[in-house]
Amino acid sequence: MGSVLSSTNRSTRRTLDEVWFVGLSLVLDGQKGWQALASALHSALQPLNSWPTLQISLHLATEKPGRTEERKFHAQSQRNAVEEAIREIAEGRVISLHARTHRGEWESARKGHWLWCGPGSPFDAGWIDPEVSLLLTFPCHLFDAGSQAGVESVGKVVTEIADRMPFVYGYGNLGRWDSHPGTHGIDRLYAETAHSIPVSAFDDYIGSGRRREYRHGVKGAFWLNILNSYHVEALGGVERFRFKAQPYEIDQLAPGGIMVLVTPSPLVQDTTENRQAYARLFKALKPVFG
Repeated sequence: MGSVLSSTNRSTRRTLDEVWFVGLSLVLDGQKGWQALASALHSALQPLNSWPTLQISLHLATEKPGRTEERKFHAQSQRNAVEEAIREIAEGRVISLHARTHRGEWESARKGHWLWCGPGSPFDAGWIDPEVSLLLTFPCHLFDAGSQAGVESVGKVVTEIADRMPFVYGYGNLGRWDSHPGTHGIDRLYAETAHSIPVSAFDDYIGSGRRREYRHGVKGAFWLNILNSYHVEALGGVERFRFKAQPYEIDQLAPGGIMVLVTPSPLVQDTTENRQAYARLFKALKPVFG
């Protein structure tokens, strides 16, 4: 895999603190309510539950204004706690949820590898943000040559969430974090690599204003792209978009959205063929760039 990562990221400096992963950044339509969000998060956690080191951290609203409660537990040894967390999300108590593993399995828990949602307010448990962010990360070895485990896991997560809560927007891609991330809200790594084989720092999921913009625009061209019905219509429909982008695969998502894979895997060699595939997608998506 080292050759894939080095060829994919020639323009960036390699350091010992780098952590490579495949990320899935999702923005969901929170207007479906807390129960729909709880169901979506339950399906999103399933691919992570098999790792024995998975830890979950919850921040919950309390009856005292301005005060929150933190709860930590191991998902595999305390499965009842996972179900309780999902129930409390459905009730609107959970402000944020983080799922992470130990260093030995994901290379560096300190760098992240977490699932996050920030839909609530500690001062009003009945309120939900219309745009809810999730960030899931998967180890690169699941996407090694000849293995479909990672692609199948990501596809299952996307389709099951779509059945429970509509997508505003989403993308999946090879990602990299290091000990000196860029300014929150600006994915400088993607900006550096967008016109070749893209790599993302997934550093733009913070901020409700940016999430709202995704209802009508997209961030760029990635290995996996989730477009809502507005995006599809603005691009002239699925078949016109397919003709222009010629991606590896397009799958329908409820309600009226699509999931687009530009190549069979997020780990690809820096070849002319692969660069052309991303270039076609980049050009085809320009009408809806944010």
